[in-house]
Amino acid sequence: MAGLPTGGLLSRGIGALRNITDGIQSQEEYEALGNIAKEGKETACGLIKPQTKKSPPQQIDAFRKEYGEILEELGKPLIVVIDNLDRCLPANAIHTLEAIRLFLFLTNTAFIIAADEDMIRSSVADYFKGASQRHQIDYLDKLIQVPIRVPKAGVREIRSYLFMLYAIEHGLEGEKITMLREGLEKALQQSWKDEPISRQEALKMTGEADDSNLALAFARADRIAPILANSPIIHGNPRIVKRLLNVVKMRSQIAKRRAMPLDEAIITKLVIFERCVGVDGTADLYHLVDIEQGVPQILKQLDDNGGQIPTDALKTWTDSPTTKSFISQWAQL
Repeated sequence: MAGLPTGGLLSRGIGALRNITDGIQSQEEYEALGNIAKEGKETACGLIKPQTKKSPPQQIDAFRKEYGEILEELGKPLIVVIDNLDRCLPANAIHTLEAIRLFLFLTNTAFIIAADEDMIRSSVADYFKGASQRHQIDYLDKLIQVPIRVPKAGVREIRSYLFMLYAIEHGLEGEKITMLREGLEKALQQSWKDEPISRQEALKMTGEADDSNLALAFARADRIAPILANSPIIHGNPRIVKRLLNVVKMRSQIAKRRAMPLDEAIITKLVIFERCVGVDGTADLYHLVDIEQGVPQILKQLDDNGGQIPTDALKTWTDSPTTKSFISQWAQL
């Protein structure tokens, strides 16, 4: 304490309080009360010593010390999982990584960051204006101590994923869905030395008949898995695969309500075409379907020629080698 208020201030304050209870009678009394309050505030400020301000490094050191003591008392490691960091705005992504730096030298603490590496490097370039390519690479190399790159899903993974999605869609649950999942997982784990699990083996795990709707769905999965895994547009992305199946399911329900004779195989083929060929190529296909009463001649030619595109094919189908290659493969589904 720097000192105590003087007796004069106290006596004047008591007198002012008495005036309040009696009622302020004039402007002079009102101003006198204000002056006493101001004087009291200035005096009170001198009673308490000002708080010592710490520099940012001191605050960080104090935080680390306190944090370390908490972890030591817990007796357990702290593992923080940060997913989809690449979906943040560049500034938010970098701020998150900079915050993680504060914890890097603490014991029993680990961070698992799931993100698209190229997107994070792009965020580095955007946030640190003028950062060189070397700077973008070094930034992550100095931060990430154990990089684990998850390979894209291949044909076997996409095929197993489709089996599971179709099984769930057809109402499989309980022990049957568990048996199918475990069987598919085991087959993928042994894929480096064993042949992929057959469609018949997968169906047997579900207990469904060979002529059931699920059997037809598994057969469809066998046909579309290669194109979903290898297409440069879909690129084996499970999120895109799931979205495509959602679109197929929705359109199938619409077709049933309108009594349209379209099965899921046809709808699936069209949905994949839309995704991989684009708006213009799809518009050209549907235009041909319309003017040729649902049976475009070019589709028959593709089927008869084993997927080889005719020389007079639509320009939107042949301009890009990627699109041309896709249509050849798509025609054989």
